[in-house]
Amino acid sequence: MEAKKYRAIKYIRLSSADAPSRCGKKQGESDSVQNQLDYFANELVRTAEIEGQIGSATTARAAKLRETTDINPTISWNKSGRIQLNNEFTVTLKCKVDIGFGGFGNFPITLESKASGKSEVYWKT
Repeated sequence: MEAKKYRAIKYIRLSSADAPSRCGKKQGESDSVQNQLDYFANELVRTAEIEGQIGSATTARAAKLRETTDINPTISWNKSGRIQLNNEFTVTLKCKVDIGFGGFGNFPITLESKASGKSEVYWKT
């Protein structure tokens, strides 16, 4: 039974169509998109930790990551602007991907990645 399950997953990945998804990836590549989404979120959090704010540096980093990963996720932060030392923040990335089952059709799914961090900058008030 386990072997059939593995073959089905392998078949889905190998028989993907060439139609791009909303994240810029081909059908059946949801596992690699999820990994890239996690990487994207972690890199944005690290940039925000170092800068101590969500602003131009995180926007520039997101643009660079979009270019290098070929995905275009929706980005949402739970805070904005300057973040005081040791204050926590979270970024959530969402991306729609079409998964295909050979010739049986396409099914859109939403992949999500969250990452959290703490500011490393003390802002004088």
